Amino acid sequence: MFLDKDGGKLEQKVVLSNAERKTVEQMTQDSEEQRELATNRLAELEKTSGLYKDALKEVERLKMELSTLPEHVVVETTEHKCLQSQFSVLYNEAMQLKTQLEDSRNQLQVILYLLVVFELNLLNSLPFFQMVKNAHLRQIEQMESEELMTQKKLRTEVIQLEDMLAQVRKEYEMLRIEFEQNLAANEQTGPINKEMRNLIKSLQTHNNQLKGEVARYKRKCKEASLEKDKLRKDLDDMKTAEIKALQIKKEQMLSKAASADELTMNNSNVHLNDTNSQDGSSPNYHENNHEGAIKSGNGNNSDSANAEPTDESSNGLIKVNADFPRCS
Repeated sequence: MFLDKDGGKLEQKVVLSNAERKTVEQMTQDSEEQRELATNRLAELEKTSGLYKDALKEVERLKMELSTLPEHVVVETTEHKCLQSQFSVLYNEAMQLKTQLEDSRNQLQVILYLLVVFELNLLNSLPFFQMVKNAHLRQIEQMESEELMTQKKLRTEVIQLEDMLAQVRKEYEMLRIEFEQNLAANEQTGPINKEMRNLIKSLQTHNNQLKGEVARYKRKCKEASLEKDKLRKDLDDMKTAEIKALQIKKEQMLSKAASADELTMNNSNVHLNDTNSQDGSSPNYHENNHEGAIKSGNGNNSDSANAEPTDESSNGLIKVNADFPRCS
């Protein structure tokens, strides 16, 4: 804080150098650019969130449509056609096996009939052939039982195959519905997810850049604050040194004025004594001159005492009060 000649307070102005002013302007410009970029990013995020909500609505609508999917659409799918072709192949094989079984049964019946006729003709004539006939009959019964067992096994296998076919159809339907749902979801949300991932990556990189810039600005701010404290301390030291110098100059000027007054008084006394010794007829005249000299000397002393000490510095004349406040 500085004082003018009337004792009023002058405003303290912060003087910045050109480099500091440029850095402050650059920081403000960077902050404005970052604010604009942040608003643009926020608008983009809001837009993408709106698109994501629309996509979710579309997915729900497609799910509803899939739940009410007509039968002709299911029949026309490639998976249904593949299963139908496999079923037709299996059915044809079963029919072929059935025809082969009928043929073999007919052949066996013919062979059995021939054997029975032959055995009757032979057994009627020979007892040995009776034993052979009995053995052959037992073999025939065994073959019939085996045939019944194979028929039962074939029937159970056909039933199992039909059950497996029904289960496979159900699984196919479930897998087809799930596949279509996943396909529709991937078709709808795939580009959106990809765009969101790219956007999130770009935002993360941008946030990392912003964090680096913020750290750099904080470091610069700390350095600037340290430099400011150092300059303020140097300024306080300079002001205290100037105040001390001005006080010393004031004391020197007061001591010089006092010595000059004493010298003038001594000179006037000496001169008065000389004039009294030389000429005693005009003592009043010399006394009047002596009093005028003393008065003039006192006037000069008062002027020199009341004069305010000045100091020429780089900023011009600085007027100092005894109670000069320390600059904070």
